[in-house]
Order: sequence, then C-alpha cells, then structure tokens
Amino acid sequence: MNSSIFIEYETKTREFDGKLLLINHLLNTGFEKIYFGAGRPLRKEALYQKNGVYCFKSISVNEIPFYKKLKALGYTLCLIHAEGGVYYRDSSSSIESMFNQKALRFFDFNFVFGEEIKNNIEKVYGVAASQICIVTGEPRFDLLKNKYLDFFKTDILNKKKEYGNYILINTSFSASNPKAGEAVLRDYWLNEPTFSKKTKDLLMFKMDFFIDVLKLFIEAIEHISLENPDLNFVIRPHPSESWDVYEKTFKTRKNVFVTNIGNVAPWIIGSCGVIHYDCTTGIETLLAKKPVISFAPIIDDKIVAWLPIKVSKLVTSLEQLNLEVKTISNNSYQEHLILDEDINILNGIISNFYQESSPIIAKKLIEYIKCYKFNDTLKAKVFRFLNTINYDFRMSLKTCIYRIKGINDVGNDKRGNFENREVQNKLETIINAEGFSFKFKIRKHSKHSCIIEN
Repeated sequence: MNSSIFIEYETKTREFDGKLLLINHLLNTGFEKIYFGAGRPLRKEALYQKNGVYCFKSISVNEIPFYKKLKALGYTLCLIHAEGGVYYRDSSSSIESMFNQKALRFFDFNFVFGEEIKNNIEKVYGVAASQICIVTGEPRFDLLKNKYLDFFKTDILNKKKEYGNYILINTSFSASNPKAGEAVLRDYWLNEPTFSKKTKDLLMFKMDFFIDVLKLFIEAIEHISLENPDLNFVIRPHPSESWDVYEKTFKTRKNVFVTNIGNVAPWIIGSCGVIHYDCTTGIETLLAKKPVISFAPIIDDKIVAWLPIKVSKLVTSLEQLNLEVKTISNNSYQEHLILDEDINILNGIISNFYQESSPIIAKKLIEYIKCYKFNDTLKAKVFRFLNTINYDFRMSLKTCIYRIKGINDVGNDKRGNFENREVQNKLETIINAEGFSFKFKIRKHSKHSCIIEN
C-alpha cells in the first residue's frame, strides 16, 4: 500500500502508546509509510502529498479549511477522537462538541468507542452522520489486556521499585484546576465555535462545581495518607491539570507523590488499586482487573461522567474511603459487583471488552484505500525540509522564551519528549506480542514526529 498515512497524537501520557499499537497493525496490514507525531509538522507534510489517509485525534470547525484542502488532494479523513468516550446522562452536548456536524461531514470514517455512541450520534444528527461511524473501541485500552503485559514490564517494575505498595489517585479536575490558568480556559471555552451554547453553559457550571470537588478530594487524600502511613499514594493529575495545589499541599507528606509521567496503564497495573472521581481511568482499571474506587462526595448528573462511577465501588464519605483503602492494603478488598445490565451498557460504550480496536481500523482502511504511487519531486523535498527546519527552530525558540518568562508551555508538556528510539522499542515489543514478522525502519521527520516505513 503506497498511500501515506498520517496519525496525530495529542497527549504523550494518554494516546501515544495506543497509536503505536494501531501503527503496528497498519504496517502488518500493508501500509508502507506512516507519519506519526504532533499535528502541525504532519499537516504541513500532508499538503505535499496526495491520496493519503489522515487520522485526526479531534475535530473543530476552525480546521474546516484544512479538511477541504486534504479532500481536494484526494485524502481519506478519519477521526479517532482522543476523548471519544461519552459517559454523561445527557450525551447530546458531548456529541455536539466532540463530533461537530459541520466538521464531521468532511470525514470518511469516524472510529467510535462503542455502539451506544454511534446510536447517540444518529439521534443527534440523523442516519447520515452515523453511517460513517465504525464501532472499534479505543486502541490504547487494549494495551491493558494480558497479552501486552510485556509492553509495560520494565515500567511496572521501576514503579514498584520506586513507590513500593501504592494506591494510584487519578484526578480529572482540569476544569477547575487548569494548567493553562482559569482565565485562559474560560476564554477558550466561551470562544470556541465548535461548542454549542448549551455546551458552553455546562462547561461554565462544571468549572464552578469542580472547585468544590477538588477541595473535598484534597481533604480525602490528606485523611487517608495520615491514616495509612505505611502505604504510598501517587497523585496523577490529568494532563491538562496543574500540579501546584497538590505539590504545595503534600510537600511535607512523605507517603504522597505527585507525577503524571508516562502512560497511565503501567501506573494502574503496578498499583494496589485506583481511586478516582469520574475519570476514564476507572474503566481502564476495570480492564486491568484492579480494585477501583470512585470517591464522589458530591455528584451532579448534568456534568459528571456517570459510567466510570457506575463500574467502580462508589464511596461518598471519608470514613468509608479509609475503610476501603485498608481492605486494599491488607488484601481483603471485596470486588465491586457490576450488574449484568451495567455490563451491557459498558460494552455498548466501550467495545474493547469484547473486541480489539486496532485490527478493525487497519482492516477497514486497507479495504477502502486505493493504491497510489506518490512521485516525489525535488521542489517538494526542498520545501518540506525547510518547513521542518522552520518548525523545529520555532518550537525550540518558544521553549526558551517560555522558560525565561516562567510560562507553562501546556502544548509542549502534553506532547512530551519525542524520541525515535522510544518509538522503535515500543513497536518491536508490540510486534513480539502480536507475533508479527514484518520489518520496519524509522526516520526523523521533525522535533515531534517521525516517518515509519515498512
């Protein structure tokens, strides 16, 4: 398959590894050249080619001019939404913001987490919008299954060595504790044209609501860390969340650590159990078959993701939370009983429980795409090289300026370090786990991207 495929990632600690799993299946299926990395350098490159495949991690009406350019060049556009799990009681506003109808009409495929999400898209937009939806699940969730344990083996051992017996606390309070700052986030939400008025109103309400939740969560961590001095607690903030409040509160607490380095999967697998509020990691913990507690002292169904709470052991008081922590510590934890009807709902929203995501996506694309031999020209090579140099220079300059001014570079923090060696090692580990036999090579493309060739 001579068509190039472009795969974006947004957050290193979230979907980076899952995209590498997908890339393995794409290479095994027949794609010969894959551009992988942060969006901007990939988007510049894509405009020099034709008839390729572009996989986006989100969509926006602001990007419609770019979608039009790609369609004019014969591209197949795909969406694998990084936050595509819709877990709210009223899903309409989530559908409208995540899968904006004006932007979605340029796409050939929308690979969704589950059948229920596809059905909800049809309810909001009609049959035409749901016809491009393919139920696949999310590639990163599959990495929590036993067959991929070797993928995180070294990472898990290192975490156990450094933190011993620990409970992982995943916070998801970026609405009230944003790394970019409250004013910046509020301005973005209010001015983002992809969001409907209903969505904007809910986001403003969510910001205020989660200020109270965050306070209660910090009190809870203070309580359980004091009551369980022989157990370590690792706070893992959401990638878009500030660490400051946690670091200031627990700077003298020897059994509390704050970090979100790396994929969440090895943190989950290496832990004794997980505490969250309404985070997707609650569902991921269930996939990893670890004890999972939702500490939710206050709940509002309008803005709380109900499914991660539903599949976790719900705790609403400090006393109850501390009791459950002690049962995890002494290995007497009683597994949360999930009703059959809830399992059916869960499977309808996240299909990874009964199928694997990457093979479905790879098969669908290879069946759909026509072979196209891309004839490179010297002029195109020169301009692409200059674009890459320009991008790398601007990113390095921006990093230096931000450091001098003491500004948080949220985008760079989310992208993380991009090393070809890391990509190669992870791809090779997946190849062994899958039993694939293809060979590949990696070339640098930019500071935050690479080219993987079969």
